[in-house]
Amino acid sequence: MKKFTNPFVALRSRNFRIYWLGMNISLIGGWMQSITIPWLTLKMTSDPFLVSLVAALQFAPALFLSLFAGAFIDRHNKKHVMLATQSAHCIIALLYFLLFHFGRLDYATILILSLCSGITQSVDSPARQTIIYELLDDKSHLTNAIAVNSMSFNIARIIGPAIAGVVIATVGMKICFLINFISFFAVLLALTLVRVSPDPMPPSRENIWLSIKDGIAYILRTPILVYELAILLVFDTFIPNYNVTISAYTKFMLSDFTDSTYGYLMSFLGVGAFFGALFVALTSHRPSVNTTRAMPLLSAVCLIMCGTHGSFAWCAFWITICGFGFVATAATLNSIIQINTNPQYRGRVMSVHSLIFQGTTPFGALLVGYVCRTFGANWGLYFSGAMVIILLTVVFYRLKI
Repeated sequence: MKKFTNPFVALRSRNFRIYWLGMNISLIGGWMQSITIPWLTLKMTSDPFLVSLVAALQFAPALFLSLFAGAFIDRHNKKHVMLATQSAHCIIALLYFLLFHFGRLDYATILILSLCSGITQSVDSPARQTIIYELLDDKSHLTNAIAVNSMSFNIARIIGPAIAGVVIATVGMKICFLINFISFFAVLLALTLVRVSPDPMPPSRENIWLSIKDGIAYILRTPILVYELAILLVFDTFIPNYNVTISAYTKFMLSDFTDSTYGYLMSFLGVGAFFGALFVALTSHRPSVNTTRAMPLLSAVCLIMCGTHGSFAWCAFWITICGFGFVATAATLNSIIQINTNPQYRGRVMSVHSLIFQGTTPFGALLVGYVCRTFGANWGLYFSGAMVIILLTVVFYRLKI
């Protein structure tokens, strides 16, 4: 019996290969900016709660826009949607650079730009999730494509923060914003070159509210979707608040931190995440529900262990394993949801996925930021891990498939 598959089989598709290469370059710049913003905010304010407010504003639009975005995406050419959203992200990166360069980037401006980024991301995220299916010549390679996409995301998560750490320490934060702006031209070129296959089902022309209602009803009558989305709800609320927890841990728990330390820790997170994506790619012929049960608990335990010792090496070790568990969960869960979704509902289902994946962040980030501010950075890590263990135990007991 075949146990492993070619981890890069999806790259046989020309369109996906071009898109993947362009997105790889862009993601490195994106991660450089993602690392720079919370560190810049923490240096400005010395308050982890205010850092969490930036994250909350960035992801809050998903709460209000994701469901509409899903219905919109099911009606429109996903390539054109992505060209628009990626162009908007590019402009936001340019604004960060110019405002920083001319000394006009303050905390209030960061909040405004984070909100603008969140509005754009609310449409971009479900579009990125669903366009993968249309880029594949062989649709059976969907799980592998999701895993390969996740691998590229996490290669960037290794390279981007490491480069950002060096750039911040040597030439300054504003160059990270400039590099991100330039990197967007790679994905815009890739999107221009790909030829997207038409949807197998004609787009719906019903009222958008009825379309959203129909999509939610479809999820509720599909037990596997309810189960996996419930896991995502718990897992994503408390685990990936690294911009708050790890930045606070670096500044307040590590006695020998430098401006590059936070970037290096996030690179270790990316190393683990890369191997988590590789694990999913190697087993992509049989995505397992058991993976989405075990790996979130592994990540939760690792977060708790991170907070038990104020050592860079200790945190780097546990955050690496946490990254493995996080991406193994996220990529497998994404695959299971898409495989079990009718194509005509894919945009709406993935918009609910994006709603949870992004929309829970404001609550999780603010809650964890408050715990870090009140009780200390290590307690933010303890709290996050403990809540995942407790709430997932309830989900596993109450929702059985």
